[in-house]
Amino acid sequence: MNAHYRAFGGFRFALALTVVLSHTWFLTFSERNFIQDIGIGNFAVMGFFVLSGYIISEAVDAFYANRAGAFTANRLLRLVPPYWAAAVVSIAVHWTVTRYGTLKLPDYETPPEVMFSARNFLVQITAIIPVFNFNQFLPRIEWYYFVRFAWAIFVEFVFYFSIAICISLWPIAKRFVSLRTYLAICAMGAIAVHGVNEFVHHLHTSFAFIPYFVLGASLYWATSKRERLAWAIAGACYLLIAFHFTRYTQGQLSAYADWWSGMRKPVVLVPTVIMLAIPLIMLWLSEIELTDRSKLTDSALGDLTYPVYLNHYAVLVAIYSFVAVRSVAAQIAAIVVSLVLSWLLHQAIEAPMSSLRDRLRGKSLIKSGKAPASQIKLGATAP
Repeated sequence: MNAHYRAFGGFRFALALTVVLSHTWFLTFSERNFIQDIGIGNFAVMGFFVLSGYIISEAVDAFYANRAGAFTANRLLRLVPPYWAAAVVSIAVHWTVTRYGTLKLPDYETPPEVMFSARNFLVQITAIIPVFNFNQFLPRIEWYYFVRFAWAIFVEFVFYFSIAICISLWPIAKRFVSLRTYLAICAMGAIAVHGVNEFVHHLHTSFAFIPYFVLGASLYWATSKRERLAWAIAGACYLLIAFHFTRYTQGQLSAYADWWSGMRKPVVLVPTVIMLAIPLIMLWLSEIELTDRSKLTDSALGDLTYPVYLNHYAVLVAIYSFVAVRSVAAQIAAIVVSLVLSWLLHQAIEAPMSSLRDRLRGKSLIKSGKAPASQIKLGATAP
């Protein structure tokens, strides 16, 4: 099958800008305020997880059935080289500021001693890859990550590896169950792992975010295959997300003491409502038909999403270190420079690899400013 073009590019770009805004408010405000307290970056990142569940499910359905190796290779090519480039740029920024100025970090009073050590550099190479990383073999100390917000990419990889396992096991499972049943078992098994992690015994931090990915995946199967069971799973995940978001990523509410009273506080209620609106917006966008020109624009905005997320921390460190006075201008400068740097790195790193990724996928994506969008039916979300 061919994947339908989904108008997610501009939305993903808006979520990425929301993350950048969340991390740069302190360049404008010297004291905490309501805008900072609601943590707009939290629902943006969680929204990415829901989108990822939808997008990857469609990609697997269209291109990677029985091709776990190709799927994993494509995901590695998509995420790892841009991350390495961002890490190199960030290291260069940190070193330059240290050499010619005074390094100031948003979340450290003084720069960590391990920052420029050989072992800390080694950690950067595989920091976003679960299980197969150098962190497993080095002392368990607080390493400094030059791509500071890369934890979300690590969580994404946990999801990708889980999908690869499901793809690999399907040839065996199909001897006993239908695809519908198999997908339901995978989804409910993932939710069960989340439940154990949250309420029985902590297994791994990344498992807290399982309902976000399963919600996205369930929404794809529910809308594309008209599956009632998928709608039921999506509904269960929707409720789990509402509960999780208030407990862990926003209000830090207790599940056992006056949860409802805390939920009604504006600092918790506002971002939670926005978080719960994101899947609904996503469903609406998935059905929008864009013109060929709009598809190219949407695709171009989507292309910037990942590099913006990766590279804005290095820019933030540079601005924070060299600009003495907080102002709106400093925050705007951080955003603008992040966008320019991200576009340059996208052109230098990601664009040249597109043909290789196309061969792994077996189909071309829309290329901004290149092939007419009408000739390509795949979405702008780079599966």
